[in-house]
Amino acid sequence: MAYTQVDMFQNTPKAREAVSSDVLARVRQRLEAVLVRLQAESQFCWDDELAAIHEENGFRAAATLLGEEGEALWARFDAEMDRLYRSVHDGSEIAS
Repeated sequence: MAYTQVDMFQNTPKAREAVSSDVLARVRQRLEAVLVRLQAESQFCWDDELAAIHEENGFRAAATLLGEEGEALWARFDAEMDRLYRSVHDGSEIAS
């Protein structure tokens, strides 16, 4: 019997429907927690730029599971990241 698995990371309503509401609730909670943590930071809070990129990639991938709601969360995250990157104002490079 043939079986086709839906791509969970595809940004379509059908793909989002394949993810349980419990998983979506946990994703939403995780993303909200990340936003709260970033809002509390006054300056760039990662040891190196690669760690920040990893955080961004993970947030973006998780946000796509939430569709339009995820896009709104991503916009908030992106604004916080812009603010934190601006805090690196002394002209030195972020460690890589």
